[in-house]
Amino acid sequence: MTPIIWRDADVGDAEALAYLGAATFMATFAFDHPGQPMIEHLRQEHSAEYYAQALRDPANDILMGETPLGAPVGYAMITPAAHPALQQDCDIELKRIYLLGPWQGSGNGKGLLELVFAVA
Repeated sequence: MTPIIWRDADVGDAEALAYLGAATFMATFAFDHPGQPMIEHLRQEHSAEYYAQALRDPANDILMGETPLGAPVGYAMITPAAHPALQQDCDIELKRIYLLGPWQGSGNGKGLLELVFAVA
């Protein structure tokens, strides 16, 4: 299996994250979500603009995984807690954690979670 190199994403990664977010979301949820609403969700929640804005906010952290050739294959997005009942000092939310299928099942998810805990 091609290894994953994990790093902090920056604003220049917004487009790659948009493609990766859309691809992983569709692969995970296409079986039970109607087509057009899914496309609208992707347009709003997985656009390059969405990720650029998130990356500009210092309260957010996005860890991005790439192959040695720089192809994006996974990411985790850590944000302040969004639910009002959870908005206490130092609370965070693991908003997204996605990994393309070929990189699943070989310990990469565990490695990513360990990085998330280190950031948290």
